[in-house]
Amino acid sequence: MLDNLKKLTSEMDLKSDFVKEVARSYGMSYKYIKKEWFIGAWNIPENELPVIVGMAQKYLFMQTQRKNKILESTGFKAI
Repeated sequence: MLDNLKKLTSEMDLKSDFVKEVARSYGMSYKYIKKEWFIGAWNIPENELPVIVGMAQKYLFMQTQRKNKILESTGFKAI
């Protein structure tokens, strides 16, 4: 599951925004979450991994939605 999370975060345009969202959600500091959970150690508690993966999936979905709206507003039409 951790490998899945790493893959998801690698696809994020602004990983720092996602880390801020996780920090807010858990009531922890951005610096702590960034250092302990997402850089180097990836020291995320095992029982929290499913929640964090779900958050990452939703974040990427919203990222895609924002990009699609920009494309559509500039006249792009999907085939």
